[in-house]
Amino acid sequence: MRTFTIYSGSAHSKFELGIASGEKHRLRFIRPWKKEDFQTATTTTESSLYIPELSKHPKLEHYMQEVTGHVPRMMRYVKDALKKEEIQHPKKSTEAKIQLAIEAVETDVVREGKDELSRTFKNLEQEEKDPFVKYLGRILFPAWYHGPPKERDGKLYDKGFIYHDDNGGVLRVVHAPAHRTLLGFYISHSRAENVVSVC
Repeated sequence: MRTFTIYSGSAHSKFELGIASGEKHRLRFIRPWKKEDFQTATTTTESSLYIPELSKHPKLEHYMQEVTGHVPRMMRYVKDALKKEEIQHPKKSTEAKIQLAIEAVETDVVREGKDELSRTFKNLEQEEKDPFVKYLGRILFPAWYHGPPKERDGKLYDKGFIYHDDNGGVLRVVHAPAHRTLLGFYISHSRAENVVSVC
């Protein structure tokens, strides 16, 4: 008989730092789906994430993949936004309604991300702010830093901007809206010296 302990919740970084060393190898991280999973979920009529006609429009499908990052929660947002579009614009083509739904989700996620990032930065101690900006640089420009970081900072990881990729044990930006939000913040907070730190 085998026993499994399942840890769940949003404050991942906190418990990971305190977990017994003999248990760390048991950790499994939730990460975005693969492209194949995304396509199965959006093309299977029995799926709750089914998007009619999406597969007929490759550019639109790619746009949705970029915006959602293959994250089921984000895909659900698009599905819900599409339902609203179907009510508000019943005469528009399915393609147009899908486009509007994805754009709506992208706009909302960027706006909410900017607010969350600003609050997070504002609540940091003064001595934490510079390391926070440098950490963003390591996430956004991994090639300059010889690869993405592996350590979780406990400030971005819990807020939906980055995820832990078991393939290499590194941290990556989760989707295009998160990348745009983080990059905008990083540029604005590196502007004073007009220098981007790369090492």
